[in-house]
Amino acid sequence: MTTADWAIIISLVSAVFAIASFVWNIWEKFIYPKPKLSVRLSLVISMDMDEKSTLCNPEALQLSATNHGPGPIKISQTIGRLKRQSVFKRPLGAILKTYGNWPFETETSHIGGFSIPRKLEVGDTIIQYLRPISNDYKDVVKFGYTDSFNRKHWASRSSVRAAKASLKTKKSTPEAKLSSDD
Repeated sequence: MTTADWAIIISLVSAVFAIASFVWNIWEKFIYPKPKLSVRLSLVISMDMDEKSTLCNPEALQLSATNHGPGPIKISQTIGRLKRQSVFKRPLGAILKTYGNWPFETETSHIGGFSIPRKLEVGDTIIQYLRPISNDYKDVVKFGYTDSFNRKHWASRSSVRAAKASLKTKKSTPEAKLSSDD
């Protein structure tokens, strides 16, 4: 083979790759776009706005999601992922219980989320409040939502770590010390 033959072969192969990448980009951007959902987890505390307010009011984990587009998305469940029991086993999933009307109503909970399923337009946000449990969600390593196509959208690891750390410090700090810092 001469140099010209090699040049033709290389240019044909590069043309095939260019066409394949062009078709993939069109498919990904215009034919089947996936909405981007930003999920965040944080610890929130309800405080009364009168003279009797204290820092030992109800607390909950706030799981929020914002749709960043390019199209609407339908949220179907509030989910969690548990730690692996073994290297060879798949991690277990959990459907999380949320408050219905926190902080006004803390006795009832809804499995899978309150006001779910819910359609989120671009720019809309959904906020769910998770019930505190006795072990502070130590076995849950991921928090998130599923959509109508059963895609999972997880909160970032840093927000999960920060929420769990603030939950632990809230539990370990005496309320008397917190209220005396006024």
